[in-house]
Amino acid sequence: MRMKPLATAALAMLFAASASMAREDHPYNRFEPASFDEQREAILDALRDDRYREIGEDARRQVLEALDRIGQRLEKVDSVDELDKDSKVALFNDQELINALLTQAAEDSRLICRREQKVGSHRRTTHCLTVAERRRQMENSQEDLRRIQGSGIMPREDARIGGRPGG
Repeated sequence: MRMKPLATAALAMLFAASASMAREDHPYNRFEPASFDEQREAILDALRDDRYREIGEDARRQVLEALDRIGQRLEKVDSVDELDKDSKVALFNDQELINALLTQAAEDSRLICRREQKVGSHRRTTHCLTVAERRRQMENSQEDLRRIQGSGIMPREDARIGGRPGG
């Protein structure tokens, strides 16, 4: 099957663009050690405010340790190109670790607000929780339900006969 000229040109442009992005002189691949101190301070400031409030202590420790390792690698060089291959790989891995941990923490820290009407009331109230708080509430509710079912107070679904409780 022959490709249309437009599709062929689009594929050629896509390959050319991806090849140019893979080149080391592409702006997205440049990282200057001088800018790291600013980036580190921005991350530390963000860790102090509510943006990453749901980050766990272990994840916070990992981020701080990775920042320290990056700082140690970069303090003796003016350019990342001066690092050997193993140091570049380690630097990249630390950057990816930080990005992954902070991305997850930011997602977990995102506030979700809902307007809810309490039973027996005509008033609506706004109730805001982070994604992580909502997940914890759901997990706690499920655990409470399992505990109640395990205690014999409430029959399990599989113990019902004919789909009726106590049946």
